[in-house]
Amino acid sequence: MSFSGKVINRKDNSPLSGIPVTDGRNVVFTDDDGQFLLPGWERAKIISLSLLTQRHNDWYMPIEGHVGDFNFMVDLVNNVGEDFCFLQTSDTEIENRPMNEWISYAKDCVDAHSPAFFMHTGDLCREDGVKRHYLAMNRETVGCPVRYCIGNHDFIGEKYGEEIYEKLYGPTWYSFDCGNYHFACLSIAYGDNPSGYSHDDQWIWLSNDLETAGKGKKLVICCHDICASDPTGFTKQFGEITLNLREKGLCAWVYGHYHVNMAHDYDGIYSVTVSRPDSGGIDSSPAAFRKIDCHSDKITTELLFNSPECDEPDKSLWQTEIGANVEFSAPVLYENSLYVATSDDSLPKKCGVTKLCTDDGKILWFYETKGDVKGDVVISEKKLYVQDSYGILYCLDTDMGKLLWTAKSTMPRCDFSRMSITLADKFVIAGHQEHLHAYDKDSGKLVWNTPMSHAEGCPAKIVYDKKRKRLIVSRHWKSLSCIDLENGQLLWENFDRPYCWHKSSTAYLDDDGIYLGGLYTLAKICPETGKSLFTKPAKARMDVSGAPECDGKNLYFPTGDKGVMAVDKETLEFVGFFPASKSHLFTAPYLYGNICSVESTPVLFKDMLIFTAADGYIYFYNKNTFELVKKISTGQPVIARAIIAKDKVIACTFFGKICAFDL
Repeated sequence: MSFSGKVINRKDNSPLSGIPVTDGRNVVFTDDDGQFLLPGWERAKIISLSLLTQRHNDWYMPIEGHVGDFNFMVDLVNNVGEDFCFLQTSDTEIENRPMNEWISYAKDCVDAHSPAFFMHTGDLCREDGVKRHYLAMNRETVGCPVRYCIGNHDFIGEKYGEEIYEKLYGPTWYSFDCGNYHFACLSIAYGDNPSGYSHDDQWIWLSNDLETAGKGKKLVICCHDICASDPTGFTKQFGEITLNLREKGLCAWVYGHYHVNMAHDYDGIYSVTVSRPDSGGIDSSPAAFRKIDCHSDKITTELLFNSPECDEPDKSLWQTEIGANVEFSAPVLYENSLYVATSDDSLPKKCGVTKLCTDDGKILWFYETKGDVKGDVVISEKKLYVQDSYGILYCLDTDMGKLLWTAKSTMPRCDFSRMSITLADKFVIAGHQEHLHAYDKDSGKLVWNTPMSHAEGCPAKIVYDKKRKRLIVSRHWKSLSCIDLENGQLLWENFDRPYCWHKSSTAYLDDDGIYLGGLYTLAKICPETGKSLFTKPAKARMDVSGAPECDGKNLYFPTGDKGVMAVDKETLEFVGFFPASKSHLFTAPYLYGNICSVESTPVLFKDMLIFTAADGYIYFYNKNTFELVKKISTGQPVIARAIIAKDKVIACTFFGKICAFDL
């Protein structure tokens, strides 16, 4: 069965020639009269144009129930030059959410950056989300054309997984040109319900599309997932065909699915993704949109963080801008100098380790790492150790910042790692919660590596149990694990569901037990066996990176929504809250709205409890009376722990401002 029709410009009713048209397998061009004829394909369900239009649904037509020719009346997107940008969001998951506050931020970003379009890379989420998302996010609500990719949670329908999505959003694979770039949008090809297509269908189409519509153009692929078969080489094998996307002009792969902020450069091809726009990602990546600039000769990208203005900063003793983000990397004080690691999810990026003078904030040296540093640095015997998001472990001389050696950990995916490294006796523990590595701290020689069951990235720090020569590893989502330090052997795992299912927080260890929070639960765990001794409901959400601090009587837990919470150490009974104000950066997984997040481990100093918060303040509470002694505004959100240096308190804001205040 063949398909015929015509493409007309709505503006003046003129025929549009040279427009690619596809049935999901074959690709043809319209002739001088705007007409086309497709040979047909047995699994064809939609006829679509490889064309960026203003409207949500004028570029495709379902085949089922259609009678006669497929005649398209389209509103073109005009005035896109050689240099333009587009915005990306992903994994908004609006299922059962009547309000979507992040839409106003999307509109603000469109107003500020004038993108050619907004790309949503999937997970709208399930039946409710799929049926409502295009009503919430479209040209009228955000101010520019919106295009979608299907996510794994968007496969719903009685006949086949893509059924409802296709009716509301069009084909699950399609393409369009913008400027000098060809955009191919692909399906993740699997989901909550079985697909109605074979695994190779979209790849056969893509091969045809690139030989027809996209031939000779720069290529950007948008998909809910990474190039799963070859995430850093970008080739795809189907049947007897190997599709080398690098040879087809691929310059960027834009994906979602993992709820993280990450940008990697693989020999000139950018692999980029973004977290949710309203809450922290699975690995506690801050809420953001991604802006991707397409220039005539290159692509660049940066994140647009959902971070409202904080209060005006208080007067500091000194402050220094270090030019990148400080995520969960707490500043380290060593020999009257300060060491701070930075993250940059832009491309090209500039991130690494900065050494500053504690007295005046002067920068003493900067060492640039290849990838982001999202976790802590550690220092021992004038050697600084740090791991970046490519899994490269660096050993630097603290005096001059000279590189002493590097090692490379195995990452389970190309968007890891966020894990902080740990020093334990003669070892540096690096890698990822799914694949730990132990290196000799003097030479960088790999001593052991331990692959474990699946875990997501998270900012929780590994706790070294010096008494038992063990490592306590928080493994998001599912387990707390114990590893023998000498040989990497897995000794026990705690899968306490649903009590502490989210294990993205850092555990606290003493002789009495291991104390941990997750979701709305607190737990005490036996260090010898990993068995839960008892659990208690928590009055706050516990999925933050920091560990509780302890004064022997109370445990002081940072929380995702209510500041810091004190509980009795013996019983885990609630004692009281140390409140913060509304967050100005969203990092805690799946938390959004009017929340008061404290990601960092609190500091005990005399009778004071000191902590930083995502509202931009450093809080000083009397830990015994719960009285607020004072608070200091840094002017920007803070998610890393503050430190005490002599008579000063020093904090690193998320946006890279290091500031010192009188204690």
